Amino acid sequence: PGVTRDRRYGMVDWPGWRFRIVDTGGLDPSAHGILGAMRTQTLRAVEEADVLVLVVDAAEGLTGVDRDVVALLRRSGKPVVLAVNKVDSAQRESALAEVFALGFEDVFAVSAGHGRGMGELLDRVVELLGPTARATSDADADADSVDADSEQADPTGEKSEVVSSGAAADANEDPVTDLALDGEAGDDDDAADADDHADGDDADNDNGHVAGNATDVDTAAAEAAEIKRFRRPEGPIRIAFVGKPNVGKSSLVNRLLGEDRVLVHDMPGTTRDPIDTPFSVGGKDFVLVDTAGLRRRRSVDTLTEAVAGKMARDQLARCDVAVLVIDAAGGATVEDAKIAGMIEESGRGAILILNKKDKVPKSQINSKIDETKEVLSFLSWAPILLTSAVTGAGVAELPIAAARVFEQASRRISTGEVNRFLEGILADKPPPAGPNGRHVRLYFATQAQICPPTFVFSANHPTAVPVSYRRFLSNQIRQAYGFQGTPIRIVLREHRKKRKSAPPERN
Repeated sequence: PGVTRDRRYGMVDWPGWRFRIVDTGGLDPSAHGILGAMRTQTLRAVEEADVLVLVVDAAEGLTGVDRDVVALLRRSGKPVVLAVNKVDSAQRESALAEVFALGFEDVFAVSAGHGRGMGELLDRVVELLGPTARATSDADADADSVDADSEQADPTGEKSEVVSSGAAADANEDPVTDLALDGEAGDDDDAADADDHADGDDADNDNGHVAGNATDVDTAAAEAAEIKRFRRPEGPIRIAFVGKPNVGKSSLVNRLLGEDRVLVHDMPGTTRDPIDTPFSVGGKDFVLVDTAGLRRRRSVDTLTEAVAGKMARDQLARCDVAVLVIDAAGGATVEDAKIAGMIEESGRGAILILNKKDKVPKSQINSKIDETKEVLSFLSWAPILLTSAVTGAGVAELPIAAARVFEQASRRISTGEVNRFLEGILADKPPPAGPNGRHVRLYFATQAQICPPTFVFSANHPTAVPVSYRRFLSNQIRQAYGFQGTPIRIVLREHRKKRKSAPPERN
C-alpha cells in the first residue's frame, strides 16, 4: 500500500479523443507525516482536474476513509466517477450494492488487471469532459503531448485532465537517427582537409605524422559507421537528479519550479517514481526528472525500493544531463562514487551538486570541494556547484550550467580539424611501442558521435595502444576543444587498406 506518492501525469488516447490523466497517492483526509504530504499532492491534482475518478477496492469493501474521501471530493463541486476496482468475479459484484448506497450517478465495476469495464468508464469520462477534451487530430498537432507510457509531465496550457484518486490503501493495481560523419559525401570542406594529409600511398610514416590518403577517409568513415551514432531529437533538455536518499534532490526540483511539485519529507526514500516536470528559463526548455535515492544493493530493504532504484538508474539512459546531488555537510562517499561511475558509464553529461551548503561553515567550503574532487577524480571534467535548496543559494545557476554542458556534449569537430590536431599530437608524442617492440601508428581520426563525443582513430595495431595513451588523447582533445561536463570516448579501429580493383581484361 502507498506505493504511489507523487502526482504522475500521462496522456490517454481514446478513439477520437485525447486527454491527460493524473495518478495520485492514496488520500487519507486525516493523515499526518508522509501520508499527510501525499494528501497535499493529491489535493493539488484535484484542484487541477476537470473530472475526478474515485477508486475503491471491491475486495475490501467501503471503509471509513473511503467515506471521508467521498465527502471531500463532493465539496470540490467537480464531476465524480466511482470506479469499483478488482471486480473479478460475480461474488465481488455483490460489493456494488454497498457502493450504490453512496448515491453516485456514475458507478462502474472494473478490473484494472483484466481490463473489465474500462471502455465504459473511459466513454463516460469523455462525456463529462465535453468540449474540454481534444479531438485526436488536434491533439496530434500539440507539440508538447506526452507519451503515457514514458512521461509524467505537468499540465501546461488549457488541456482537459482526469485525476484518479483512492483511499490510503492504494486500491489501484499496480529518434534515434543516424548522425552523418564528417568526411562523408557532401562534406566538401572536410574532404579537402583530408586530401591535405594524403601523400600518395599508405606509406608508413616514421616521423610520427599522420599517414594516409583519400582511401583513409573512406575507411575511417566505414569504421566509424560501425559505432552507434545518433542525433538528439529536438525538444527540451532532460535533467535527471540522482544521488543517495535524502540529499535534497526533490527539494532542489521544487526550488527551481517555485512550487511543491514533488513530495518532500525527512524520511529517506520518499521519492519512488521518476517524476518528469517541464520547466523553462532564459528562453530554454527543460524537463526536470526527480528520481528515487540510490543505495547499495545489500542495503535495499524492500522490493518497492529495489524497483524504484532500477527506475532511477533507467533515467540515466533517457536524460541529457545527470545531476549528482551530494550532501555537502557529509561530503562525497563511496556510494556517491558508485553513482558517479554509473553516470560516467552512461555517457551522459554530468554536474556535481554539493547541496545543503547552508549547513557547512564557510571556512570548510573549499575543503569540501577538494574532498569531492579527490573522491570523484574520474569525473574531473564535471563542473561543481554549491547550492542550498533551503535558502535558494546557487540553485539558479543549475539550468544555465546544464544547458552549457549539453551544448558541449553536442559539439562536433570537423574531420579536417581533428586530423590537424592529431598530426600535431603525433609530432610531439607518438604512441609508445607495443608488445615485442611493435611500431604503433595512427593514420586517421574522425568524430563519429555526439552525446558523448566519440572519436575513432585508425591504427595499425589498435590493441597495442595502451590505456594510458588513450587517456592522453582524451585529455588533449579536452584541452584543445573544451567538452566540459561530458565524457569523451576514444575508439581504436584497425586500419584497413582499400584493395585496388584489378583492371578489366582485354579481349
